[in-house]
Amino acid sequence: GKLLRDRNLAPVFLYVFDETWELVMAVWRSIASVFGVEAEELVLEPSVFGYLLDRPDDVQAKLDAKAMSRHTYAGGNFGVPHRDHTYLDCFDEDQRPTMVSVWIPLTDVSGDNGCMSVVPKEFDKLFSEHDAATHMLPFDASSGETNFDVAAAVALAPLEAGAACAWHGNSIHWGNRCSRLSSLPPRASLTSSLRLRSAAPTHLQRTNGLDPVTWEELPLSLERRVQLAAAGVLLYRWWYSLDADVVPVD
Repeated sequence: GKLLRDRNLAPVFLYVFDETWELVMAVWRSIASVFGVEAEELVLEPSVFGYLLDRPDDVQAKLDAKAMSRHTYAGGNFGVPHRDHTYLDCFDEDQRPTMVSVWIPLTDVSGDNGCMSVVPKEFDKLFSEHDAATHMLPFDASSGETNFDVAAAVALAPLEAGAACAWHGNSIHWGNRCSRLSSLPPRASLTSSLRLRSAAPTHLQRTNGLDPVTWEELPLSLERRVQLAAAGVLLYRWWYSLDADVVPVD
């Protein structure tokens, strides 16, 4: 990740490398076993992303006021409680799950170097209430209010590098910052979504217009890998400024 950043490429371009896809395929097999299906019956949605956090002092030093007005920087934590998908995107008419969000830390994770926080569904009163006006707005930035119990959130730490986690795609979650006092280096991680091939594409896939990745396609061509990474940069561009440290100008 740092090598990419030194070359003015966002961490999502980790998806260009074979080592990333070896990790993804191992997790893919595991998730398939949880669903009780063969790997070929799952697809990877084209909404992948990569993260490489900085310590607070480093963030302030490198970002200008324009960039700081956004939620984060490319590859930084997204600290706003949110859902990636609606309940309808993640469950079928019989209330059976059809997809999960996957998070793979590439570094050891502690409670203070950028762990994830996830709210269990029993503490999320709008978990399945897809018709509720605030279903996709668990945190209202204008009022500073939440519609869930913040104290019920579970910190996914400690974790060793490579210890993949998955949760329902409509679960409320957020990524924490790295503390300046952390004894561990800032967290690096990968995210993706795996869904049943028989399920409809999610809103995020419909937004970027790309086809999902199928098991039969693997290993992907270099062109397809770059396409996925570039699509990730554009899909989440409202989080951060699209400056030269995301994709080099030349």
